[in-house]
Amino acid sequence: FGGAVTAYQKATKLRPRNATYLQELATAATNAGNNKVAVKALRTYLKVYPNAPLKSQIEQQIKALSKQTTPTVQSGGGG
Repeated sequence: FGGAVTAYQKATKLRPRNATYLQELATAATNAGNNKVAVKALRTYLKVYPNAPLKSQIEQQIKALSKQTTPTVQSGGGG
């Protein structure tokens, strides 16, 4: 899924107002476990399309993804 995330990130940079690219980026990022990227894509989608037909569902998805913690890199203390 990481490759799809990268591809859709590139696509959204080329066409930042493309709803399909933003939705697919969010889906790919969610599947890859990258909630931060998914939330950002969904928020951008709602900024581009504030009256989106699925706005309430997207807002619920943002809340759910925001609650889930994503793994963070921590410095190791071993040695």
